[in-house]
Amino acid sequence: MLNHGEMHVLLRSAVPSYRPILVCALFTGMRLSELLGLTWRDIDFEAEVIRVRHQLSRSGERTRLKSHAAVRDIPLLPQLARLLREHKLASPFSREPDFAFATQTGTPRYYRNVQVRGLDKAAERAGLNPDTGKDDKHASDALQKLRFHDLRHTFASHLIIDLRIDAAQVSRILGHAKPGITLDVYTHLFDQASHADDIRKRMADSAFARLLDQNLTS
Repeated sequence: MLNHGEMHVLLRSAVPSYRPILVCALFTGMRLSELLGLTWRDIDFEAEVIRVRHQLSRSGERTRLKSHAAVRDIPLLPQLARLLREHKLASPFSREPDFAFATQTGTPRYYRNVQVRGLDKAAERAGLNPDTGKDDKHASDALQKLRFHDLRHTFASHLIIDLRIDAAQVSRILGHAKPGITLDVYTHLFDQASHADDIRKRMADSAFARLLDQNLTS
């Protein structure tokens, strides 16, 4: 998972043609298959949601989502909506049925191209991927290669740690079959958020914190 600084440098390092899909991945938590199958019809700027209903198969076919739980509406951040509007205006393929992240010929992007030309290149420029050209194997092992799924995990960590959203809501936004799956995958993050809240409350109620109150009111 990426921290805020790493997210910033990753997006600044991305090739412009791939930056929109990387931004969308980081700020919606959508799976790559769902992003590749996204059309402009699915992005409801008026309702401020992205309606996830389809995915792109490895064979390049746009299909309905197999899982009922995967069908969902994701809140569309105003900042992301602005970026997507600009991306749509700049694209020659901006009709409702057109792919939101299309190639220069209007077809959906390939999985491998998004990973290699999009994420890998951005991560390497940002210094977030190991330098495979080095002879020092241990130096490379210390840093794992960034996977597209890590962007989804980064989004989940934001929901849990920064926003303190409960497991049921996180599960719905991510499209998990049930909250138990979300808890299994992100137990450490929920524990971390709960632990931080507990410490904060205990500190606020302590004589230690009351010293600050006295200092501010004196």
